Amino acid sequence: MMCVLPAFSLPLAAYEISITEEETLFVRRIVAFWKDREYLFAKRQIDEFLEKFPSNPYSNSLYAMRGEIALIEGNCRDALVYFDKIQDPQEALAVRLKRCHALYLLKDYTKLKNCLPYILKDPLSKEDHDFYHFYYAESLFRQAASLFNQGGENVLIAKGYCEEAIPHYEGILDGELALHAKIALAEIYRLLGNYTQAADLYLALATHLKEKNDPLKESLLLHAGKMLSKFDTKKALEAFSHLTRFGKKKQSTAALLWANLLADEGLWTDLLESQEEIFGKLAPDKISYFHSLLGKGYFALAQYEEAIEHLEAYLLENATGEEERNALVRLIACYKETGTLDKLELTTFQYMRHYGNDPRLCDELAKVQLLRSFALREAGKLSPALEQLDTLIDHYLKLDNPKLAPFVKEALVEKSTLLFTNKRWMEAYTTSCLYFSHFPKGEHSRYLLKLNISSLTQCITQSEGQGVLAKNAPLYMNLITELKNASEALHLFSLEEIKNFEHLLAKAYYSLGETQKAIPILNRHLSQNPTRELAANLNFDLAFCYIKENRAPEKIVAYGERALTLAIHPHRETRMLHLGLFNAYVEMANNLNTEGKVQAANHLYQAVFDFPKEENTHPVSLENLLWLAHYYYDRREIKKGVQTFEHLLNLNKKSFELPPRLLFLEPEILKLADLYGWDGQSNKQLKLLQDLLTLQLGHPDWPFVCRLKTECAIADFYYEKGNHHEALLHYSNIEKQSVALDIGVIYKARLQTARLLYEQLEPSSRTQQSKEVVSILKKLKDLQVRKILAYEPIHLEAALDYASIYSQTTEEEESAFCYLRLLKQLKNDFSSRQDIWAKDYHASFHLLPEKAAIYNSYMRYIDAVILLAEGDRAHLLGNATLAKNKKSAGTALMDTLKEPLSPYLKEKIGIKQ
Repeated sequence: MMCVLPAFSLPLAAYEISITEEETLFVRRIVAFWKDREYLFAKRQIDEFLEKFPSNPYSNSLYAMRGEIALIEGNCRDALVYFDKIQDPQEALAVRLKRCHALYLLKDYTKLKNCLPYILKDPLSKEDHDFYHFYYAESLFRQAASLFNQGGENVLIAKGYCEEAIPHYEGILDGELALHAKIALAEIYRLLGNYTQAADLYLALATHLKEKNDPLKESLLLHAGKMLSKFDTKKALEAFSHLTRFGKKKQSTAALLWANLLADEGLWTDLLESQEEIFGKLAPDKISYFHSLLGKGYFALAQYEEAIEHLEAYLLENATGEEERNALVRLIACYKETGTLDKLELTTFQYMRHYGNDPRLCDELAKVQLLRSFALREAGKLSPALEQLDTLIDHYLKLDNPKLAPFVKEALVEKSTLLFTNKRWMEAYTTSCLYFSHFPKGEHSRYLLKLNISSLTQCITQSEGQGVLAKNAPLYMNLITELKNASEALHLFSLEEIKNFEHLLAKAYYSLGETQKAIPILNRHLSQNPTRELAANLNFDLAFCYIKENRAPEKIVAYGERALTLAIHPHRETRMLHLGLFNAYVEMANNLNTEGKVQAANHLYQAVFDFPKEENTHPVSLENLLWLAHYYYDRREIKKGVQTFEHLLNLNKKSFELPPRLLFLEPEILKLADLYGWDGQSNKQLKLLQDLLTLQLGHPDWPFVCRLKTECAIADFYYEKGNHHEALLHYSNIEKQSVALDIGVIYKARLQTARLLYEQLEPSSRTQQSKEVVSILKKLKDLQVRKILAYEPIHLEAALDYASIYSQTTEEEESAFCYLRLLKQLKNDFSSRQDIWAKDYHASFHLLPEKAAIYNSYMRYIDAVILLAEGDRAHLLGNATLAKNKKSAGTALMDTLKEPLSPYLKEKIGIKQ
């Protein structure tokens, strides 16, 4: 950083001592050369004069002049030598600033810092003040930068220097050195970690530069971007991308910084989207490096084909060292993912040729070999994959290097898994045992213990299938050992898993005929509150233990029944146990209690669906199928209900059929539609209902009894799906009917029609002067008046809707009062027993307890709403205490509403469906 100092002027008039004419001419000649900037001649004349007249009174001035010439020529050390020869205090004072400048150019910041504190105490001109403070700040800052690079305890000293320099820079921000001071301040803030202030300064400096394409401006923006990257990635990226697009001198640097920052932040998608812009601005020698970044990005996004393209391009440019290694390993992984085995082999060979003998890279070498084995396995090349794994295992097990342990473990696990997958179970077991011999507490212990148990189980199954019973005993003994090991590994397995292992242990004892060892284990587990699935299996096994012993039939029944009740997944011996229990329950079919029904249903379900057709020698009657279907429907066991109804109705055909002789199954179709709806199978639900309606309408002479219910179900479907137009068409059609047996369906359609008609009205038409509103209110009032308990909550909801719509269509200021009044009338109407409708209504309560419960819920809701409305009215009248009491009471009453609640009430009180 150069500073322009004031020109030197020789104070010849300051001396009154007489000199010779020769000396006078000499001095004038020197001054003439000086003024003409003939520094070479001036320098020679000064040296000659000082040699000839060493004691001349002009010597101090000439030393000063000679020093300044040296400074102009860049000979700062010579300048200091001449300045040091000045004896006169005034002359020395005159060159003091130039002396500081020389020290600054020589980067002798220690001397510069040490001499300045004394100078700064003197009275200084504005110009000198700025320069001296600048040099002092620079000496502190430059030493601080050096100390930061040294690290360690020097960092604290460096921070102190930076803090001391800041006020000196800030004191000269209004002078000619302001630009240099701001740049230095920005660097200080960077060193101190104040990246926000540093970035703000760089941006401010760049903004104030008038020349748009000033190289310094681009440099400042680059520095700002670097600072922003420390705390505001988004703004940093904006700065780099802007310079890349619009810069002149720093485009390439900015493009590289942009790419690097995107990569550092893992913004791979952004990097890939910006690659064309960056490619276009990068220097040619950076293109290859950018290919490596793109390869890394595509790899991170699992776009392996694209990653391969760029990694290959990068490696073609004679990449070397760590970057080449990383690219090769990444490329091998890409080839593995894309199944490009031939290229993977070539790249692996290239890697091994360059780095295969470097013992420092043994862990990376193991990784490459693992990747190769994975690729071979995925390509279906079992033998080469196993050969590679064997090479890796044999070689690295001998090295006893902790860095290699993860790869050896992975290789052993991979080999065990590969052998197990290919049904080489005994070899899988042997490989797993090798793992445990070297890594008894390895992190794969849990997985491999399970694999050992599965491998031995498969070996036993295979040998039993081949009839080689003599081989089973040793296998069972190994299995028992592994199960005991797993059962004792409390740090690896949960309590439930250990219980499962002990359960398998009991099965192993059972298989060896040692049932007396199995039964205590199974009974102990049953006493420990096992999961449902485990309890089912325990009961199965206990039942079979007693079957094998051919004793205690009451225990066979007890354990077998519980097993079938609890079973989640079918047991392979279920049929053998199930058939005997099923026959027993058939005999008890005339007097079933609730528990008996559950058990009977389970048996019947198994009989219908779990036995192959060729074994089902006793077909289940239609009567029993209907019983089973209704049982699951009533309990909302949706999956089994759907399965049973579809089997019952024979709906596996392409077209829907229901011959006249089976018209009595019409209600069962509606139940199946309900089950489809509960199960979320909307398309099936609608199609089934439409097919049934088409059949009903196409055969008016057939004695259908559920036509209106079918159409109402379709209307309900459209309503629930938000297709209110279609729903209204069907509800309106139903409302026009007059079938006495379906009056409840007609009432429901009338209520829904009223709601939908009101919903369709424009806000401006929702007045009591509107014919449509009058018609809607008439429908609702008619439903309220004709109340029948069996059809609730239709009448209660109609009355509530009447109150709501009537009050909404009155004048706004009267709406709330009107609503409260109508609610009270509604309550009185439904509480009254005066007219014939009301008497019949209340007389039905003891006959229809479920409907009575619905009535009570709605009346409690109405009471709560009345209290809340009274609270609002009290508030309007200024009675805050009464308003609070009413609202509290209403809220408390609302909270007492409990399930089961109708969808209407759930919606009103805000309970999610």
